Amino acid sequence: MTQNSYFSLLSLLVLLCLALQNSFAQRIGMGARAVGMGNAAVNLPDSWAVFNNIGALAWANETTIMAAADNRFTVSGLNTVAAGAILPVIQEKTVVGVTFSHFGDQLFNEVNAGLGISQKLNNVSLGLKMNYVQMTMQGLTTKGVIAIEFGGRMQFTKHLFVAAHVYNLNQAQLSNYQNEKLPTIMKAGLSFLPIEKLILNVEVIKDIDFPANVRCGAEYKPLKKLAVRSGLSANPLVYSYGIGLELAAFHFDYALTTHTTLLPAHQLSIAYQLRKLRKK
Repeated sequence: MTQNSYFSLLSLLVLLCLALQNSFAQRIGMGARAVGMGNAAVNLPDSWAVFNNIGALAWANETTIMAAADNRFTVSGLNTVAAGAILPVIQEKTVVGVTFSHFGDQLFNEVNAGLGISQKLNNVSLGLKMNYVQMTMQGLTTKGVIAIEFGGRMQFTKHLFVAAHVYNLNQAQLSNYQNEKLPTIMKAGLSFLPIEKLILNVEVIKDIDFPANVRCGAEYKPLKKLAVRSGLSANPLVYSYGIGLELAAFHFDYALTTHTTLLPAHQLSIAYQLRKLRKK
């Protein structure tokens, strides 16, 4: 067996394990800002909330298109590409969003297309999203299901926010064999802003079939257009680092994730705010 064959076999085994344990959509946060903060993203009210917590999307009031590319552990079969767009539709308090993502390669891949809406009333926002998730294993099977997600975010004080999110609320079934279902994943967290330039996030994420995990992250802005980030996930222990730069209507973000035994992971994302450009 050639070296390439070994890598292909290894990739397939890893991908199958990941597919059985977690949906890509919730295993990897989208938007390098979230990843750089240890994936503690349930409370982040930016355009990438359309991927990470539809309930927080209504706090983002700029028409935005975005794209991201992610690689896990320098394995080509663990590449992810994603794109999305959000649009405020009613007095900048109701925001709709669409998403698309592709994970994997020809051996195993997962495609996810979603449509969601989020509504904000005073200091509370709620959101609902429908996803079509299709998993394909080469030469074996292709299965598509509908997964519904629901989330919300609330501002308690000027400095304190809480948020929660449930993915696959309907417990979509992947296979009749052993009643295999798409994972149902719950997240809840706090966000504390002690000063204008600093955000501190902590959240608990729980797959109903696996132990809970704790994530925490921080973002600091030494300059108005520059952000530095760091975070960690407890189980397994994973460290994250990131940087963000805003140039006119563009937001560029990069995140690096390090694992105790595996190679590093990288994510690069870009967001383009159309309305901000028109205003200028």
